[in-house]
Amino acid sequence: MKSENILYVGKKYLSNPSGGREMLSALNYKAIKSIYNENLFSYEIFLNQPKVKESNFNFNVFSSKIDGLTKSSIRDIKEIIKTNNISKIFIDGSNLGLLAKEVKLSFSDIKIFTFFHNIEAKFFFDAFKRAKSFHSFGVFVANYFAEKKATKYSDKIICLTKDDSKLLERIYRKTANFILPLALEDQLFEPTIQKNHSNKKEKYVLFVGGLFYANEFGIKWFIKNVSPFISFKTYIIGSGFEKFKDEFEKYKNVRVIGEVDELSSWYLDAQYIIAPIFEGSGMKTKVAEAFMFGKKILATRSALAGYDNLPEYSYYLCNTSKEFIETIQSLVDSDYSNFDENIRNIYENKFSLSSSQIILRSILLGKN
Repeated sequence: MKSENILYVGKKYLSNPSGGREMLSALNYKAIKSIYNENLFSYEIFLNQPKVKESNFNFNVFSSKIDGLTKSSIRDIKEIIKTNNISKIFIDGSNLGLLAKEVKLSFSDIKIFTFFHNIEAKFFFDAFKRAKSFHSFGVFVANYFAEKKATKYSDKIICLTKDDSKLLERIYRKTANFILPLALEDQLFEPTIQKNHSNKKEKYVLFVGGLFYANEFGIKWFIKNVSPFISFKTYIIGSGFEKFKDEFEKYKNVRVIGEVDELSSWYLDAQYIIAPIFEGSGMKTKVAEAFMFGKKILATRSALAGYDNLPEYSYYLCNTSKEFIETIQSLVDSDYSNFDENIRNIYENKFSLSSSQIILRSILLGKN
């Protein structure tokens, strides 16, 4: 490739990613690093910022200075571009749309690639519908205007799924230029050190996910409508769910684990993975993560969004409580393998670092 410099801009969690979005950002950075090597520069935006006050509603919402983006950070990024002769910028998140605008107005020749983790307007509108408040409405509006700037000023838009691209067109009248499916750093062969894990012989289905509205609604629905009627226990892992331990464990067959240091042993000891998700956009990390550990997943149609052309042996489609109950109960006496090599191969071929590198190389170095 010809010598050209590229700048990666994202939130500050590359060195210690925890949630699905953070892990995907870190993997995108690693993939770009493998392509550009010493020609890659990076700038991480700190998220520590005061909450929006009601008196500053108009300014904060309509200025699109959200998620740590400030005059100072924009000024720093412009200086990096100027000093290092940057010709391309990869912006990790459509919520940073103000940056796309500021860069394009200052450097008309620079090519801006913006990666949409999901369609933020839909994500935060759904969150507002779940918990209506002044703050949640403000967050929705702020992200809408930021994302609108991203669609207008980006040269190339990258979405996770075709469905997200269609949603983008409905909201902003612009489609994605590229589809880059979710990918994950391989965790299967890392050391598995799990203390106080005393129930390895207990059969359970596993739910994994951080605490936000879609996960909270989905697992609450599951433990109320499915867990009491199946033979397997339901284990819940994810940062933030600890606070629901007493409430959730009132239901039969439910155990809340909460945040853990590593996931490997929990995945490998589970009989099946569940994804009772009914809302949101983008791709659900828990699906690719299940494939990484060679596990079959029981998932709703929404949870499988973006996972096109999956072989039937890798999942069970369940959209109702009856379908979840009947499917799980039919598996109680079936021969069960802790690890399915064929399912693991799906991860390696479609959702691994190497698969992402191939697509990103085409996107960033292509002439389109």
